[in-house]
Amino acid sequence: MKTYATINEKWRLGALSSILGCIIILYTCNKNITSLTFGRQLQVAQSIDAKTGQQLEERRNLDMPNNTILGPTKQDALLPANVWKANVTDDEDCDIFDGKWVYDPQENQYTESTCPFISDQFTCQRNGRQDFEYPNWRWEAKGCQLPRFDGKDMLERLRGKRVIIVGDSINRNQFESLSCLLYSSLSSDQAKKAATHAQFSAKEYNFSLESYWSPFLIQLKENYINGSKTLRLDTISTTAEKWKGADIMVFNSGHWWTHVPAIRVWDNYEHNGKIIENMAFESAYKAGMQTWARWIDENVDSSKTKVFFRSISPVHSGKQVCMAKSEPVTGVIETRTLSYGMKYALEKTIESMKTPVNYLNITRLSQFRIDAHPGYHIRPRRSLRSTRRKHKKQNPKQLENIPNQPNSIPDLPKSIPTQPQAISKQPKIQRDADCNHWCLPGLPDTWNKLLYASLVLDTKPLNR
Repeated sequence: MKTYATINEKWRLGALSSILGCIIILYTCNKNITSLTFGRQLQVAQSIDAKTGQQLEERRNLDMPNNTILGPTKQDALLPANVWKANVTDDEDCDIFDGKWVYDPQENQYTESTCPFISDQFTCQRNGRQDFEYPNWRWEAKGCQLPRFDGKDMLERLRGKRVIIVGDSINRNQFESLSCLLYSSLSSDQAKKAATHAQFSAKEYNFSLESYWSPFLIQLKENYINGSKTLRLDTISTTAEKWKGADIMVFNSGHWWTHVPAIRVWDNYEHNGKIIENMAFESAYKAGMQTWARWIDENVDSSKTKVFFRSISPVHSGKQVCMAKSEPVTGVIETRTLSYGMKYALEKTIESMKTPVNYLNITRLSQFRIDAHPGYHIRPRRSLRSTRRKHKKQNPKQLENIPNQPNSIPDLPKSIPTQPQAISKQPKIQRDADCNHWCLPGLPDTWNKLLYASLVLDTKPLNR
């Protein structure tokens, strides 16, 4: 019995050893396979990191001036997409106007020669500009993905609709930009330009885009007895009847309110039934914008019409003027724009409206684009003093409607040369740098692409 028990114990011990041996062998094989797989992955990752690191090192070694651009350089377009691409989130409150400028050679969708809607004061290359990179910068929003502009998709969304752009010559800049963006998506026989150059239509889509000149959005009235002009703060613009029925409205007002007495086109104000000689322009602006807001609330059906208001476009003046600038800038730059009081008055007015208003807040992103103005690449123009004397002789309705003609914006002459001209030596002609308007193609294209993004993403109005 003792011998039999000893044999059984040996068999049990042998079986247990065999099982343990198999487990050890399986564990060792699995570890080797995992190590091999991980080794291969690590080798691939190191190869990618080495390539990316080499490209990043090349970027660090670029001989670039300090503080010349915002965001990646042109060479960054060659890096892997995930190096500079903003993180995409599902945040519905993403601010599409907060971000950075990224160089993108594929951003420009038209040229001066391919679009018939550009006024000559915006054709910077035709007027002698030698650098051609300024149209090739794309705005990249921080924390969210902007839809790539698609002209055909925008036209499809606007099928059977009427869009109006109302304001000063900067809004005219935006109108011509949007016309070019949409025109570039059509064949030449599908688009039509009105004789006044103030309307673009795409007959296949039954769509029209219209531009209306109204720099104050309220009425400027002339006294025919003494020739004085009164800015009527409580009366909407004479062009307002033409705004009615539009499906999308884009407004702007700001620059003309800040004109100094030497160049402004009004002599006094009318407010609450009284003529006022002097008034702080912030207070006048607030009263004028409240008049515009009341008209919108009384005349616009928000279930049928979408209203946008574009913020002020910056003017680059002072020490950092716009001449000879070929790239965006970083940091704080000196710009002349709306006062804080005007900005506050506008935003508070919009917030108090019952009609939803989408705020195209392009001021800050445009401040970086000191490179995108015409600068000296414009035609000679008459001095502002002689322009003011010319306005004194005009009928108020003519004053409001003439700038619908692209060759007669008030602070620019009517005749526009198609080629750069020598600076005239006549004392009444100046060759001032234009750091107010923008070259086309150029920055206003971005404003319209953000307008398109607002339609696609259905962004939240400022007052909702």
